[in-house]
Amino acid sequence: MATVAEITDTSPSSISLARRETLWGLVFLSPWLVGLVVFTALPIFASLGLSFTNFNILRPGDIRFIGLDNYTRMWNELWSNGAVGQSIGVTARFALMSVPLMIGLALALALLLNQKLLAGKAVFRTLFFMPVLIPLVASTIVWQGFLNGSTGWLAQILRAVGLPAPDWFADPSWALPGLVFLGIWGIGNMMLIFLAGLQAVPTELYEAV
Repeated sequence: MATVAEITDTSPSSISLARRETLWGLVFLSPWLVGLVVFTALPIFASLGLSFTNFNILRPGDIRFIGLDNYTRMWNELWSNGAVGQSIGVTARFALMSVPLMIGLALALALLLNQKLLAGKAVFRTLFFMPVLIPLVASTIVWQGFLNGSTGWLAQILRAVGLPAPDWFADPSWALPGLVFLGIWGIGNMMLIFLAGLQAVPTELYEAV
């Protein structure tokens, strides 16, 4: 049986092209990297360092290292009033409600957009991903207006059809479902990841099924 050896092009022109592509990739990636370092990484490490001190924003010059005192006091206060157990329980319920729902919906949308016979896939892909591009402040204002229990659009629609309108943010029994609903708003990234994986599957595998 004959075998074909894969020949890798190592000519200077191909290496130069690869370097240029890498350079341009870093150039286009640099704004995101700068934002990540300046607005995310540095504040995280600065906050971590300040947490081991008695820093007071009103007296920034009077600062000294106190070790784990802040963490000890925080843990004792939260544990004494039951806030630790409550926060763990709420976080677990939120994860159990939101993660399967978000993954399922993102996968369903990716499977839908991966259909060859679907017309206007680019339009639907843009619409599903657009919420990710909307600034957080703008989307928060929109959802506050939509889910407000007294003057919100959803409340007015429910009252118009004779249904009770829950206060999504003030009622403890509806606050968690409201947060899960808000999380679904940003599944565009997850959908694109699933869609990229589906489109990377060779067509021969689909034809073999």
